[in-house]
Amino acid sequence: MIEKTHKTLGIELQAKELSQGLLEAYLIEMAGKNQMAIGRYYGEVVRAAIKCGWLIKPEWTLEDVPEQKPTAVRWVAEQLDRAYGEATTVPPE
Repeated sequence: MIEKTHKTLGIELQAKELSQGLLEAYLIEMAGKNQMAIGRYYGEVVRAAIKCGWLIKPEWTLEDVPEQKPTAVRWVAEQLDRAYGEATTVPPE
């Protein structure tokens, strides 16, 4: 379980630990979206995490994402990107 809080933004983030199945579902949702403008990309990261069941908190629906402050969406997306990188990086032996 990934748990982080941004006190200034007032956001609590909870996300499931990435399994291979969850990773594959997330990648299906993100297919072709890496070339988007960064602000739109952040929204797509959050929506993909919601669709595949990775994101637990904030308890946003797909319809909630466009109503959030851009800084909140960016922070959540950055945390998820960081977790993705950590989960897919092979540690040195």
